[in-house]
Amino acid sequence: MVDPIEQEIVIGKPVPVQRFTWILVVAWTLLMAGLSFDETRTIRQVTLEMASGEIRAYFSKDRALRIWGASHGGVYVPVDSRTPPSPYLSHVPERDVTTASGRRLTLMNPAYMLRQISEDFSSLYGVVARITSLHPLRPENAPDGWERKTLEEFETHRREEKLELTEVGGVPHLRLMQPVFVAEDCLACHAHQGYSIGDIRGGISIGLPMTEPFRLQQKQIVSHLIRSGVIWLVGLLGILAGGKILRNRMEERKEAEEALRASRNRLAQKTAELAEVNSALTQEVAERKKAEAEILVSEEKFRTVADFTYDWEYWIDPVGEYIYVSPSVERITGYSPAEFRERPNLGMEIIHPDHQPQMKNHLLRAMDDRRVCMMEFRIISRAGKERWIAHTCQPVFNAAGEFLGRRASNRDITGRKWTEKVLNKYAVELAHSNRDLQDFAYMASHDLREPLVLIQAFSERLRGRYAEVIPERGLEYLKRIETATTRMQELISGMLTYSRVTTKARPFEDVDLQKVVLGVLSDLELRIKESGAEVQVEELCRLKADPLQMRQLFQNLIANALKYCRPDLPPRVRISCERLLVAEGDGSTEFCRLVVADNGIGFELEDAEQIFGLFQRLHSRGQYEGTGIGLAVCKRIVERHGGSISAESAPGAGSKFIVSLPLDGPVLDEALEQASEPGRQRSCCPPPAAV
Repeated sequence: MVDPIEQEIVIGKPVPVQRFTWILVVAWTLLMAGLSFDETRTIRQVTLEMASGEIRAYFSKDRALRIWGASHGGVYVPVDSRTPPSPYLSHVPERDVTTASGRRLTLMNPAYMLRQISEDFSSLYGVVARITSLHPLRPENAPDGWERKTLEEFETHRREEKLELTEVGGVPHLRLMQPVFVAEDCLACHAHQGYSIGDIRGGISIGLPMTEPFRLQQKQIVSHLIRSGVIWLVGLLGILAGGKILRNRMEERKEAEEALRASRNRLAQKTAELAEVNSALTQEVAERKKAEAEILVSEEKFRTVADFTYDWEYWIDPVGEYIYVSPSVERITGYSPAEFRERPNLGMEIIHPDHQPQMKNHLLRAMDDRRVCMMEFRIISRAGKERWIAHTCQPVFNAAGEFLGRRASNRDITGRKWTEKVLNKYAVELAHSNRDLQDFAYMASHDLREPLVLIQAFSERLRGRYAEVIPERGLEYLKRIETATTRMQELISGMLTYSRVTTKARPFEDVDLQKVVLGVLSDLELRIKESGAEVQVEELCRLKADPLQMRQLFQNLIANALKYCRPDLPPRVRISCERLLVAEGDGSTEFCRLVVADNGIGFELEDAEQIFGLFQRLHSRGQYEGTGIGLAVCKRIVERHGGSISAESAPGAGSKFIVSLPLDGPVLDEALEQASEPGRQRSCCPPPAAV
């Protein structure tokens, strides 16, 4: 095994200190040059920004003065040689006035005021301002070259201002100019020139000499360059000195490496011995930690699951001692886990006397029986209440096949037992109700029909033998008797059909709804041709159902669509289908959604529930024939198949009947299955008393 120290020494390469030193010198020089360039640019930018702020301040002062003068229509001042009456304002009424004391005054407009202030006081702050225009009243206000170009740009491009560094008479100036727009106050002096409000009259120009700012700027730049040069020189000397020190250290390191190489054999031997011992120790420690971690994780998982389970869990070892009892035992039995560990026979003591013989017989089974056992029994809790327990247990073996005892789970099913009892009662009552319904159906098909047959027969005999002697009103009464008899027979047949949905139902089988609908259309072929109807059938699904009742369902729905049609429009019926996945409880059920839509007379939406009631009609018998039982039969059929039926409609807009049926047929409730098998036996296993 190679010594790490030796490996480091062998791999190490001489460091080119001198080359790195010169690289640092070049980098330091470039850095200082870049910083100096950036600082110089910043100084110039700051100088220009300060000059811009100063000239804007002067400009704002002059503009405020001009606006103030214009808002007052000018200012009257005494006439003297310095301020004679302006010949350019001769058209202005009251240009010259005389005071009550005889003092003569003349009107000064804003341009006149600004010019005189600039001429008299510009020497105080070194800034020259003037108002100029492309069409000046006074020739002296004519623009220079830069001002003319700027005014033309204002009129052409509608710029708000222009700030530019130029030379005036060989002296650098920062010049600012903004346009002057004609306002209502300006028309008093300039209306005769043809200006309108909003036109550009001219501009206010102001120039700031930059000689002194540039001198200060140059002074700052030179000062900065001197400081930067000193810093660069100090850094350069530091880099060179550091390079020399580093070269000396590299020499010392080289000598140390030579000393280390001299002892590499001894270090290599000791390192190999230590590595071998360390490897064995590391492997042993890793295996122990892994085993301890697995034990801790397994125990933590078991405790977490068992302590928080809702059922009463326990684990007994092969000799019958409790390894674990879950806290839920106290909620179910009223006794704590510690009491069960202290009293091993407590499990048998709390079992109801009726079930103790069964438990004792079961205890004879071997403890290591590998079968999973289930049983139900009653216990008496600490509070004296009876509780039903569903007990499940199974043997526990380790990976080597060694028997570790039994793991059991006890669930409180008292509520379920009460529900089973109630369901059994309801099942008996339902059976009695079905038998009563069958008896009624038999009576309706035989006893009730017999008088109607006699009434109908004697009515036909009266009409056949005595029609000539019976007056016309008597024949009308006879006709009403026959009509009522026929309607009563139809009602009896409808009620019989309604009752047979459940009493004469056939077992469910795989049904192709496509074939069922085609068979119904074949039966209704004559009515379809007579009404000129068009029936469109899309691809329908297969499901578990009673085929005859499916045929009856579609027979009623399609017949209604043909019957309740609009007189001015041939019937149009469309039958469609789609599959839906509906979430129910912990799972989901696949449904077949059938839609029978027509273009008939429709009905009010609030009647959508009423039409499925028995003998419910929305129209009189004079308008449409029928008994009001057809849709009630449809609803009963759909409910028997575990589905639902609803309707959507509006007057004159047709109707849509929506039927949803489970593809695999109705799911029987588990409690009902248990109620139907009260004698079902379960396998059993040792209860807690087995300890």
